[in-house]
Amino acid sequence: MAKEKKKARGTGELRSVFPYHESVTVWGRERVTAQGCRRILTYTATCIRLKRRHAVLAVRGRDLVCVSFSCGCATLTGTILSVSFEDEEVCE
Repeated sequence: MAKEKKKARGTGELRSVFPYHESVTVWGRERVTAQGCRRILTYTATCIRLKRRHAVLAVRGRDLVCVSFSCGCATLTGTILSVSFEDEEVCE
């Protein structure tokens, strides 16, 4: 009978603690990364709104730029003033 190798703890598949693989990471006041994005609803230098499955993510600031949007992951840079969730109908 062959010995079974034990799998080391902590080497299993990483799973998101957020439902539907949606998460938002704020890196200081310079960068926001959002997973689970479906499309860009608003794109200006002061506001970028991203459609997600159950909400809209609004990032407000100065000199905002979407530097990457791929596979449902958006990366925004600029001077971040606020990050909030809102209804899709809200628009400035």
